[in-house]
Amino acid sequence: MDMSRRTFGLAAAALTLPAPVWAATPGKTTLEFMSSPLGDYLHVLLVRADKPALPVFRPDGFPAAPEPGILASIPERVARQQLTAYDDVEPLIRAHVSRGLEAGEAASAMAELAPSFEYLRLGKPFYEAFEAYWRENVQALSQAQISEWRLQNEQHGLLDRLATLHRLPGLKVDALPVVAMPFHASGSGTVDPPGVYSSLSRRPNLGWFLGHEATHLIWSGATGTEWEAHPLASRARALAEPRSIDLEEIACLLMQVALPQSCGMIPADYRISAAFPDGGMKRLLGSLEENLTIYQTDAVRWPTLIDYVLETSLTALA
Repeated sequence: MDMSRRTFGLAAAALTLPAPVWAATPGKTTLEFMSSPLGDYLHVLLVRADKPALPVFRPDGFPAAPEPGILASIPERVARQQLTAYDDVEPLIRAHVSRGLEAGEAASAMAELAPSFEYLRLGKPFYEAFEAYWRENVQALSQAQISEWRLQNEQHGLLDRLATLHRLPGLKVDALPVVAMPFHASGSGTVDPPGVYSSLSRRPNLGWFLGHEATHLIWSGATGTEWEAHPLASRARALAEPRSIDLEEIACLLMQVALPQSCGMIPADYRISAAFPDGGMKRLLGSLEENLTIYQTDAVRWPTLIDYVLETSLTALA
């Protein structure tokens, strides 16, 4: 499971939650740029996500590192909801995990999460000190990246440009939070609720980040168009999955490059397939990159990017 599909972690991994369907006017989604000291603190507390460019936050008595994966996506969800009070974190988790479950199932889920809740409580006394640390060391860096992202989006209309590359309606949400998270390992996205999250970069490139993470949302039935409902999807998956190839991730990697290339943010001859070892994934990505300009001029053969990726998969992976 990739970063864009992270769940609440080990304790909740077995829960199957109903997928919400978000509603908005397609093509009218605006980007909302934000940061979150509480989300950043939870990355430090839960993931120990230290960064070389930032001082390490480890006050005396700070809790030992938790088990890997516990509440793994909570920092993003807290940041997306713009929570500011530490006491609101546990109710957020409880409400999300309990949604759609019968009373007995919800009680069982809460019992499984009890150790995680206890660990969160151990971290509460240190949050005030982290807020001071954040204002001194982190806030200006996050705001600088957000300012650059905002300028890039004003210049290029990146989300609308991405929908045009997909030849799909876009996202079924009125607003998409775009969150700068300095302690994030790289980037991720959540469908429920919709949001995208990125670490900081010396050279911020919103097109690179948004091309990847927003594609996950565009290809989801909850927030965009369900690619797995396409008539070719089952055949393409049958070829891809034995090779451990995630076709949605392939589309994200393709758009990670194609979106910034479409507005001159990276060189036109850059090929992301060159970074992969020989094999099916490199072959498929290479074929998609090689013929991308043909796709862009032939909407009859390939009405959408979903058609293009799936048809190319049947050929490249045969």
